[in-house]
Amino acid sequence: MRVEDLFVVKSTGKDAFTEMARVAESIRLGTRLPNGRCLKEELSVEEKDAAETYIMKKLIPEIREASKAKSRKLELSYEQEKLFNQLLLEHVYVEFHKYNKAQHLSQKDKTYEVSTFIDIQAKAAFRDYLIEERGLPVNTIQNMSLVSTAVAEIAMDKEIR
Repeated sequence: MRVEDLFVVKSTGKDAFTEMARVAESIRLGTRLPNGRCLKEELSVEEKDAAETYIMKKLIPEIREASKAKSRKLELSYEQEKLFNQLLLEHVYVEFHKYNKAQHLSQKDKTYEVSTFIDIQAKAAFRDYLIEERGLPVNTIQNMSLVSTAVAEIAMDKEIR
């Protein structure tokens, strides 16, 4: 079986990535696709790996773009950017089956672009980056995030730039 035959939408827009997420979920969790197929039961290990690889190849340009933008914003060195990019790839891979699933959306009637999903994963990847880079515990990183958000809000209220 050709991997491309699993997908109805052939582009790389929101609909195509939503369909890819459904396929990833069917492979990983055994859910049924709209056409009734369960890919976890139906595909061989090699076919499952090929489908996951195909999906990640489609996602990599979007992930690279988000990674570079975040790295520039944070002024990361080349080595730091490599570590952050690797962590972001891992986060997107692990969480991608949740993309545009109703139970994982904050607004149930709205779907999101893949870039929004990747930005959310970039925040989680950056948290992991700080943990790995600085050797800080998770709760310290979370407290730093809360303080940073509070300072930004106060600065906005006081119109400080």
